[in-house]
Amino acid sequence: MGKLMLVVGGIALVALMAGAREPQDVRPALAPQFAAMDARAECVGRGVAYYRAIGSYPRLSGGADAASTAYDLCQRSPLAF
Repeated sequence: MGKLMLVVGGIALVALMAGAREPQDVRPALAPQFAAMDARAECVGRGVAYYRAIGSYPRLSGGADAASTAYDLCQRSPLAF
């Protein structure tokens, strides 16, 4: 049994491979999770850009942190921005 470590965005994922010969055997199972992480990261980037464009960065008018607000909204829906 071997180990495969994938590092994505500073997060290390370790998958135990039972009889797997190539790393490609593990990647298709993890692909949807990585796609979701990418979609959320892109959403947060769009959110921060939006708040900068309207002049509400780094703090919103209510005092909340704009980046944290964008992150929270994108956790609910990656299409928020």
